[in-house]
Amino acid sequence: MPTFRGTFFFSTDDQEGWTENYYIQEVDIATAATSFAAWIPNRMALSPATVSMDYAKVSDVAVKGDSLIAGGPFPIVGTYVPATPDTSLEANTALLIVIGAGAAKHNRIFLRGLTLDVVTGRSYRAPGGFATALTAYLTPLIGFAYVRQQVKPHTVPPTYTYTVSTAAFLKRVSARKPGRPFALPVGRKFSHRAV
Repeated sequence: MPTFRGTFFFSTDDQEGWTENYYIQEVDIATAATSFAAWIPNRMALSPATVSMDYAKVSDVAVKGDSLIAGGPFPIVGTYVPATPDTSLEANTALLIVIGAGAAKHNRIFLRGLTLDVVTGRSYRAPGGFATALTAYLTPLIGFAYVRQQVKPHTVPPTYTYTVSTAAFLKRVSARKPGRPFALPVGRKFSHRAV
């Protein structure tokens, strides 16, 4: 079966944004989009209403530029209700989720869009409702998500193998910047010199 990359695009009310990538195998791209879309409620149950999923897509890893929308209509707002309202954390606070296939093969997901009742300082202190939602998010990753490993590092073009996951778990709380904000110009900077 072909392998697909599913991508969730998120934003917050205070203009932060990030993506999450997952690898899955299905018989075709339409089936992959349906499978990936069915998993959106599990993911949004971990985010408060200040977090929105703006878009979700799947693409065939073997076909450049090939993608299909998964789910919708967008945006989809988070459904987690924190113990205290208005306690959303910055997007650089994340839960490090490890998707593994044996000791040497693993992918990392930085789960952002958290609230103060879930993470206090650098400690995971989630109430029962969040812990239940986290289990519902992690369980389908076992056997559903695939671990991507580069076969020969630093080769051009890179070659990858995809192995079915045998474990998915919360490793720790992490502080990691989400990267470039959305909608900023990209590309090389050119300096203009006087002739």
